[in-house]
Amino acid sequence: MTIREIVVGVDGSEPSARAVQWSAGVARAIRAHVTAVHVIDPMQWPASAVAGRKIAPAGQQAWDRAIRKEFANAWCAPLREAGVDYSAICVQGYPPLGILEQARDATADLIVVGTRGHGGFADLLLGSVSRHLVHHAPMPVVVTRGHTATPPTHLLVGVDGSDEAGVALAWAADLATTLTAKVTIVQGLPPNPLLISEAELADIRRRLSVRADEITALGLDCAAEALPSAAPAGLLMEVASRQQADLIVVGHRGVSAISEWALGSVGSELTHHAQQPVVIVRTPPVPADHPLTGSARHYVSASE
Repeated sequence: MTIREIVVGVDGSEPSARAVQWSAGVARAIRAHVTAVHVIDPMQWPASAVAGRKIAPAGQQAWDRAIRKEFANAWCAPLREAGVDYSAICVQGYPPLGILEQARDATADLIVVGTRGHGGFADLLLGSVSRHLVHHAPMPVVVTRGHTATPPTHLLVGVDGSDEAGVALAWAADLATTLTAKVTIVQGLPPNPLLISEAELADIRRRLSVRADEITALGLDCAAEALPSAAPAGLLMEVASRQQADLIVVGHRGVSAISEWALGSVGSELTHHAQQPVVIVRTPPVPADHPLTGSARHYVSASE
Protein backbone atom coordinates (compact mmCIF):
# COMPACT_ATOMS: atom_id res chain seq x y z
CA MET A 1 0.00 0.00 0.00
CA THR A 2 1.38 3.38 -1.04
CA ILE A 3 -0.41 6.65 -0.35
CA ARG A 4 0.17 8.78 -3.42
CA GLU A 5 -2.98 10.91 -3.37
CA ILE A 6 -4.72 12.50 -0.38
CA VAL A 7 -8.03 14.35 -0.67
CA VAL A 8 -8.88 16.73 2.18
CA GLY A 9 -12.24 18.41 2.71
CA VAL A 10 -11.90 22.12 3.45
CA ASP A 11 -14.43 24.70 4.67
CA GLY A 12 -12.33 27.31 6.46
CA SER A 13 -13.31 26.24 9.99
CA GLU A 14 -10.80 25.43 12.73
CA PRO A 15 -11.46 21.66 12.55
CA SER A 16 -11.03 21.84 8.79
CA ALA A 17 -7.75 23.69 9.26
CA ARG A 18 -6.53 20.83 11.46
CA ALA A 19 -7.44 18.37 8.71
CA VAL A 20 -5.45 20.43 6.19
CA GLN A 21 -2.49 20.67 8.59
CA TRP A 22 -2.54 16.91 9.20
CA SER A 23 -2.70 16.23 5.47
CA ALA A 24 0.18 18.60 4.80
CA GLY A 25 2.41 16.94 7.38
CA VAL A 26 1.72 13.42 6.16
CA ALA A 27 2.01 14.37 2.49
CA ARG A 28 5.38 16.00 3.10
CA ALA A 29 6.65 12.93 4.95
CA ILE A 30 5.53 10.40 2.31
CA ARG A 31 5.78 12.68 -0.75
CA ALA A 32 2.11 12.41 -1.62
CA HIS A 33 0.00 14.81 -3.66
CA VAL A 34 -2.90 16.55 -1.89
CA THR A 35 -6.16 17.65 -3.46
CA ALA A 36 -7.95 20.19 -1.28
CA VAL A 37 -11.69 20.23 -1.98
CA HIS A 38 -14.20 22.88 -0.97
CA VAL A 39 -17.82 22.15 -1.86
CA ILE A 40 -20.27 25.04 -1.99
CA ASP A 41 -23.77 23.86 -1.19
CA PRO A 42 -26.17 26.09 -3.19
CA MET A 43 -29.07 24.83 -1.06
CA GLN A 44 -27.71 26.97 1.78
CA TRP A 45 -27.67 30.26 -0.14
CA PRO A 46 -28.18 33.15 0.60
CA ALA A 47 -26.60 32.70 4.01
CA SER A 48 -23.32 34.59 4.13
CA ALA A 49 -21.65 33.25 7.27
CA VAL A 50 -18.72 31.06 6.32
CA ALA A 51 -16.70 29.51 9.11
CA GLY A 52 -18.03 32.17 11.48
CA ARG A 53 -16.95 35.05 9.25
CA LYS A 54 -19.29 37.52 7.58
CA ILE A 55 -18.88 38.10 3.88
CA ALA A 56 -21.02 40.84 2.34
CA PRO A 57 -20.78 40.42 -1.44
CA ALA A 58 -22.44 42.67 -3.98
CA GLY A 59 -24.04 39.57 -5.45
CA GLN A 60 -23.81 35.83 -5.79
CA GLN A 61 -20.95 35.92 -8.30
CA ALA A 62 -18.93 38.31 -6.15
CA TRP A 63 -19.55 36.08 -3.15
CA ASP A 64 -18.47 33.03 -5.11
CA ARG A 65 -15.25 34.75 -6.18
CA ALA A 66 -14.56 35.84 -2.60
CA ILE A 67 -14.97 32.29 -1.30
CA ARG A 68 -12.79 30.79 -4.00
CA LYS A 69 -10.08 33.38 -3.34
CA GLU A 70 -10.09 32.75 0.41
CA PHE A 71 -10.08 29.00 -0.19
CA ALA A 72 -7.06 29.20 -2.48
CA ASN A 73 -5.10 31.83 -0.54
CA ALA A 74 -5.91 31.26 3.13
CA TRP A 75 -7.43 27.85 3.68
CA CYS A 76 -4.78 26.05 1.60
CA ALA A 77 -1.87 28.01 3.11
CA PRO A 78 -0.59 25.08 5.24
CA LEU A 79 -0.13 23.03 2.07
CA ARG A 80 1.96 25.75 0.45
CA GLU A 81 3.95 26.32 3.61
CA ALA A 82 4.70 22.60 3.87
CA GLY A 83 6.04 22.62 0.32
CA VAL A 84 3.83 19.74 -0.79
CA ASP A 85 2.47 19.25 -4.28
CA TYR A 86 -1.23 20.10 -4.14
CA SER A 87 -4.30 21.13 -6.12
CA ALA A 88 -7.23 23.24 -4.90
CA ILE A 89 -10.66 22.43 -6.30
CA CYS A 90 -13.83 24.38 -5.50
CA VAL A 91 -17.09 22.91 -6.76
CA GLN A 92 -20.81 23.24 -6.14
CA GLY A 93 -22.96 20.43 -4.82
CA TYR A 94 -23.79 18.39 -1.74
CA PRO A 95 -20.56 18.41 0.33
CA PRO A 96 -20.12 14.69 1.08
CA LEU A 97 -20.93 13.67 -2.48
CA GLY A 98 -18.71 16.44 -3.86
CA ILE A 99 -15.72 15.32 -1.79
CA LEU A 100 -16.32 11.67 -2.66
CA GLU A 101 -16.60 12.44 -6.37
CA GLN A 102 -13.35 14.37 -6.33
CA ALA A 103 -11.68 11.55 -4.39
CA ARG A 104 -12.79 9.04 -6.98
CA ASP A 105 -11.69 11.28 -9.86
CA ALA A 106 -8.27 11.72 -8.25
CA THR A 107 -8.01 7.99 -7.48
CA ALA A 108 -7.35 9.02 -3.89
CA ASP A 109 -5.72 6.61 -1.47
CA LEU A 110 -6.95 8.55 1.58
CA ILE A 111 -9.65 11.09 2.47
CA VAL A 112 -9.16 13.48 5.40
CA VAL A 113 -11.93 15.55 7.02
CA GLY A 114 -12.48 17.42 10.28
CA THR A 115 -15.03 16.32 12.84
CA ARG A 116 -16.95 19.57 12.86
CA GLY A 117 -17.09 22.47 10.46
CA HIS A 118 -19.10 25.58 11.24
CA GLY A 119 -18.94 26.83 7.67
CA GLY A 120 -22.36 27.75 6.41
CA PHE A 121 -21.65 26.27 3.00
CA ALA A 122 -19.66 23.12 3.67
CA ASP A 123 -20.56 21.74 7.06
CA LEU A 124 -17.98 19.13 7.98
CA LEU A 125 -20.26 17.82 10.70
CA LEU A 126 -19.58 14.27 11.78
CA GLY A 127 -23.27 13.51 11.33
CA SER A 128 -23.20 14.50 7.66
CA VAL A 129 -19.98 14.75 5.69
CA SER A 130 -17.69 12.61 7.83
CA ARG A 131 -20.27 9.92 8.49
CA HIS A 132 -21.26 9.73 4.83
CA LEU A 133 -17.63 9.36 3.77
CA VAL A 134 -16.84 6.78 6.42
CA HIS A 135 -19.80 4.69 5.31
CA HIS A 136 -19.47 5.09 1.56
CA ALA A 137 -15.90 5.97 0.57
CA PRO A 138 -14.05 2.97 -0.89
CA MET A 139 -10.76 4.23 0.52
CA PRO A 140 -9.67 4.81 4.15
CA VAL A 141 -11.02 7.97 5.79
CA VAL A 142 -9.17 9.98 8.44
CA VAL A 143 -11.33 12.00 10.83
CA THR A 144 -9.18 14.56 12.63
CA ARG A 145 -9.96 16.02 16.00
CA GLY A 146 -8.15 17.16 19.10
CA HIS A 147 -4.41 16.48 19.08
CA THR A 148 -3.25 16.23 15.47
CA ALA A 149 0.47 15.49 15.51
CA THR A 150 1.65 15.20 11.95
CA PRO A 151 3.08 13.06 10.66
CA PRO A 152 2.02 10.49 13.26
CA THR A 153 4.77 8.66 15.11
CA HIS A 154 2.70 6.07 17.01
CA LEU A 155 -0.22 4.14 15.48
CA LEU A 156 -2.71 2.32 17.72
CA VAL A 157 -4.62 -0.43 15.91
CA GLY A 158 -7.83 -1.93 17.30
CA VAL A 159 -8.36 -5.55 16.29
CA ASP A 160 -10.85 -8.31 16.97
CA GLY A 161 -9.88 -11.13 14.65
CA SER A 162 -12.22 -10.20 11.80
CA ASP A 163 -11.14 -9.84 8.18
CA GLU A 164 -11.75 -6.09 8.44
CA ALA A 165 -9.48 -5.78 11.47
CA GLY A 166 -6.80 -7.73 9.63
CA VAL A 167 -6.99 -5.33 6.70
CA ALA A 168 -6.78 -2.35 9.08
CA LEU A 169 -3.68 -3.86 10.70
CA ALA A 170 -2.04 -4.42 7.32
CA TRP A 171 -2.82 -0.84 6.27
CA ALA A 172 -1.40 0.52 9.53
CA ALA A 173 1.75 -1.59 9.19
CA ASP A 174 2.36 -0.24 5.70
CA LEU A 175 1.87 3.37 6.80
CA ALA A 176 4.06 2.84 9.85
CA THR A 177 6.78 1.39 7.63
CA THR A 178 6.68 4.47 5.42
CA LEU A 179 6.80 6.80 8.42
CA THR A 180 9.03 4.62 10.63
CA ALA A 181 6.33 4.89 13.28
CA LYS A 182 5.64 2.72 16.31
CA VAL A 183 2.66 0.33 16.22
CA THR A 184 0.59 -0.88 19.15
CA ILE A 185 -2.04 -3.58 18.57
CA VAL A 186 -4.92 -3.70 21.04
CA GLN A 187 -7.63 -6.32 21.36
CA GLY A 188 -10.49 -6.13 23.83
CA LEU A 189 -11.44 -9.09 25.98
CA PRO A 190 -14.71 -9.75 27.81
CA PRO A 191 -14.75 -7.92 31.16
CA ASN A 192 -15.92 -11.12 32.83
CA PRO A 193 -13.15 -13.76 32.71
CA LEU A 194 -15.80 -16.50 32.86
CA LEU A 195 -16.82 -15.58 29.30
CA ILE A 196 -13.53 -16.75 27.83
CA SER A 197 -11.62 -19.94 28.46
CA GLU A 198 -7.95 -20.05 29.40
CA ALA A 199 -7.22 -21.83 26.13
CA GLU A 200 -8.95 -19.10 24.10
CA LEU A 201 -7.15 -16.37 26.02
CA ALA A 202 -3.77 -18.04 25.53
CA ASP A 203 -4.49 -18.47 21.81
CA ILE A 204 -5.42 -14.83 21.38
CA ARG A 205 -2.29 -13.63 23.16
CA ARG A 206 -0.10 -16.02 21.18
CA ARG A 207 -1.52 -14.85 17.88
CA LEU A 208 -1.22 -11.20 18.83
CA SER A 209 2.42 -11.89 19.67
CA VAL A 210 2.89 -13.42 16.21
CA ARG A 211 1.42 -10.31 14.56
CA ALA A 212 3.65 -8.06 16.65
CA ASP A 213 6.70 -10.14 15.70
CA GLU A 214 5.77 -9.85 12.00
CA ILE A 215 5.61 -6.08 12.24
CA THR A 216 8.80 -5.95 14.28
CA ALA A 217 10.46 -7.91 11.48
CA LEU A 218 9.70 -4.94 9.23
CA GLY A 219 12.10 -2.91 11.36
CA LEU A 220 9.40 -1.26 13.47
CA ASP A 221 8.79 -0.97 17.19
CA CYS A 222 5.60 -2.97 17.83
CA ALA A 223 3.76 -4.26 20.90
CA ALA A 224 0.43 -6.03 21.37
CA GLU A 225 -2.01 -6.05 24.27
CA ALA A 226 -5.17 -8.01 25.03
CA LEU A 227 -7.09 -6.23 27.78
CA PRO A 228 -10.50 -6.76 29.40
CA SER A 229 -13.03 -4.06 28.69
CA ALA A 230 -16.79 -3.66 28.43
CA ALA A 231 -16.30 -0.70 26.09
CA PRO A 232 -13.86 -1.36 23.22
CA ALA A 233 -13.83 2.28 22.05
CA GLY A 234 -13.12 3.46 25.57
CA LEU A 235 -10.32 0.94 25.83
CA LEU A 236 -8.69 2.21 22.63
CA MET A 237 -8.96 5.82 23.78
CA GLU A 238 -7.52 4.97 27.20
CA VAL A 239 -4.57 3.08 25.73
CA ALA A 240 -3.98 5.78 23.12
CA SER A 241 -3.87 8.42 25.84
CA ARG A 242 -1.68 6.34 28.15
CA GLN A 243 0.82 5.47 25.45
CA GLN A 244 0.63 8.84 23.66
CA ALA A 245 -0.45 7.32 20.35
CA ASP A 246 -1.27 10.00 17.77
CA LEU A 247 -3.33 7.97 15.29
CA ILE A 248 -6.00 5.32 15.95
CA VAL A 249 -6.74 2.79 13.20
CA VAL A 250 -9.79 0.50 13.05
CA GLY A 251 -11.54 -1.52 10.40
CA HIS A 252 -14.82 -0.41 8.88
CA ARG A 253 -16.63 -3.35 10.36
CA GLY A 254 -15.54 -6.08 12.68
CA VAL A 255 -17.60 -8.40 14.80
CA SER A 256 -16.56 -11.44 16.75
CA ALA A 257 -17.67 -13.46 19.74
CA ILE A 258 -14.84 -11.91 21.76
CA SER A 259 -15.43 -8.21 21.13
CA GLU A 260 -17.22 -5.85 18.79
CA TRP A 261 -15.39 -3.32 16.64
CA ALA A 262 -18.35 -2.47 14.41
CA LEU A 263 -18.40 0.98 12.87
CA GLY A 264 -21.83 1.60 14.35
CA SER A 265 -20.36 1.36 17.84
CA VAL A 266 -16.57 1.56 18.10
CA GLY A 267 -15.76 3.54 14.97
CA SER A 268 -18.57 6.00 15.55
CA GLU A 269 -17.64 6.53 19.19
CA LEU A 270 -14.00 7.03 18.31
CA THR A 271 -14.72 9.62 15.64
CA HIS A 272 -16.95 11.45 18.11
CA HIS A 273 -14.75 11.34 21.20
CA ALA A 274 -11.13 10.34 20.52
CA GLN A 275 -8.58 13.07 21.08
CA GLN A 276 -6.45 11.76 18.22
CA PRO A 277 -7.17 11.45 14.50
CA VAL A 278 -9.00 8.22 13.69
CA VAL A 279 -8.65 6.18 10.49
CA ILE A 280 -11.56 4.01 9.39
CA VAL A 281 -10.18 1.46 6.93
CA ARG A 282 -12.59 -0.16 4.52
CA THR A 283 -11.99 -3.52 2.88
CA PRO A 284 -9.94 -3.93 0.75
CA PRO A 285 -7.49 -0.97 0.65
CA VAL A 286 -4.49 -3.35 0.53
CA PRO A 287 -3.73 -6.29 -1.77
CA ALA A 288 -5.37 -9.58 -0.84
CA ASP A 289 -1.94 -11.24 -0.75
CA HIS A 290 -0.48 -8.71 1.71
CA PRO A 291 1.67 -10.67 4.21
CA LEU A 292 -0.24 -9.36 7.22
CA THR A 293 -3.74 -9.34 5.75
CA GLY A 294 -3.90 -13.05 5.08
CA SER A 295 -2.44 -14.14 8.40
CA ALA A 296 -4.44 -11.62 10.41
CA ARG A 297 -7.67 -13.22 9.25
CA HIS A 298 -6.93 -16.22 11.43
CA TYR A 299 -5.20 -14.82 14.46
CA VAL A 300 -8.05 -15.48 16.88
CA SER A 301 -9.34 -18.70 15.35
CA ALA A 302 -9.34 -21.83 17.46
CA SER A 303 -6.73 -23.65 15.45
CA GLU A 304 -4.08 -23.10 12.79
